[in-house]
Amino acid sequence: MLILQRVPSNILSSMQLLLSRIFFHYPPESYTTNLVTFCNEVGISERFFRDIYHHLRAVMSLHEFPSPTLDETIDLERSFFDQNLPSTSRLRHLQTLPRIYGAIAFHHKSFYEFLRDPARSSSFSIITPAIRQNLFDRLIQQHHHYASSYVTQGTKLILRPGIASSSTTLSWPQGSEYVDSWAKALVLLNISSSLSYGQPGFRIFLEGLLASSLQKLTELDYRKYMLGSIMLYGTGVFRTIEGSQFNQIKDYADFDPEALERTRIIRPCHPRLGSSRAIFAFYAVPRRKPSGKKFGLYKFGQGDKSMIWYWEFDKEKRYFREFQTVNYEEAMAFYRAGKSTMWDLDEDEDGSNVEDKDVTQEWQRDNEVQPLVDVEIPSETVGV
Repeated sequence: MLILQRVPSNILSSMQLLLSRIFFHYPPESYTTNLVTFCNEVGISERFFRDIYHHLRAVMSLHEFPSPTLDETIDLERSFFDQNLPSTSRLRHLQTLPRIYGAIAFHHKSFYEFLRDPARSSSFSIITPAIRQNLFDRLIQQHHHYASSYVTQGTKLILRPGIASSSTTLSWPQGSEYVDSWAKALVLLNISSSLSYGQPGFRIFLEGLLASSLQKLTELDYRKYMLGSIMLYGTGVFRTIEGSQFNQIKDYADFDPEALERTRIIRPCHPRLGSSRAIFAFYAVPRRKPSGKKFGLYKFGQGDKSMIWYWEFDKEKRYFREFQTVNYEEAMAFYRAGKSTMWDLDEDEDGSNVEDKDVTQEWQRDNEVQPLVDVEIPSETVGV
């Protein structure tokens, strides 16, 4: 308590913002945190971070690393995404680039527990409604800040005309376009992910925020979020085609689609009630088959900021599959043709892949997907 009482008020608010960002969205045992993400996500500069660190040295340490060795072919004045890197080099750089900024580590878990216990931390607690609202508003603001600095070129994000370099958007730039273009894309992805339906950390924003605040989610640029994810991580567990990203989780039985509706942010889609504006997302033709398989189709965002999300979940076979796309028909055709092989799965010997195909085709035939139209929902019904 004494440590925080000595922090000047002009630094304390930013300190609480940074700490709430770290502790809300990452487990307390993950003590080491890369600075590149958190400071740029909440708009804290290097100078301001040094001021924060000065007051937290008793509970937090700063680790600075030697500059990583980059391939000789790297042009530091060009974007990370314009370099013709072999996949092995690209992966290595994605793993080492965060070290350029350094990392912080908290000495004891007790500091985390202190900040989350209002009875002990009083006005310094990071779980108060005011702090939660402040973090939510800042992430919304920063999402728009970063998303608006890009324009889409086909299925790629490039700097908006008039923006000289990626460093001008970052609150803590490194200085080279190679590093800053990577950092900027990562920061946009992390912010958007934290405001996304699928992230555990998103739940903190459903506990007490006003409906008027949650409606700000309607204005996010989900398409740039998806395209940025493809640019950064279009390999590995993900499979991509132009404008679409596919994912599978095996040995998984915890997906709860009804929880999305219980939040009352996502509401049923009723094509007959079409209107001129959307509230956040549209829920269309969910279906449960006797086999225990469920399907769902959602639309997030509005107009050229929107994306489509399709999911398929089988609790008995313990898998979850999904894709995000800007072209539903193309992505579904690709998915239906290759879902049993795109992740190099070993199908059951009993021919379950054939049954799986039949179920999907039957669902598509029996539930012809209606156009996802805008549905106006009164703001007072969008609370939690």
